[in-house]
Amino acid sequence: TLINAVYSAFTPIVTLRHKATELLCDISCITPPYAHKEALKNTKLFKTYSEISPKIPAVFRFLKRILVRTSLASARTSGLSTYAHISLFLHFLVTKDVIPHVDIKSYQYFEKENNIDRYSASELLLMYLQYLSCELDTSAGRIDLAEPYISFKRDI
Repeated sequence: TLINAVYSAFTPIVTLRHKATELLCDISCITPPYAHKEALKNTKLFKTYSEISPKIPAVFRFLKRILVRTSLASARTSGLSTYAHISLFLHFLVTKDVIPHVDIKSYQYFEKENNIDRYSASELLLMYLQYLSCELDTSAGRIDLAEPYISFKRDI
């Protein structure tokens, strides 16, 4: 495994590449004064969403492999961070009623609202790519994960 420190990042980050899978991983070294409770909350939120269905992390890992072959896989290469890609993917799944909204305070969701089993992994990937290329309104600003439905808000 190859490990590098990213000194230019706002929050200290260590990157590594797993030799067997060639997957890249960023580890955030959250230390005071960079102790962001939001980062830990969002990590728990992402984990909760990934537990809704094994398709969610599987499709995202496949998408990440595609992105790695372009300059879109990293903020360091003028693309988006993995965090941003995960947020967009979850935004798509929730707004298209594929998966239920997870409450950020309790990390619970209503299973009856889970429609992910209606779609194959390949259908989800194609739907997401179509969403990114044709439907996503990028003029709206930023994703706010604390809202009842992940939504875009303008930073003013």
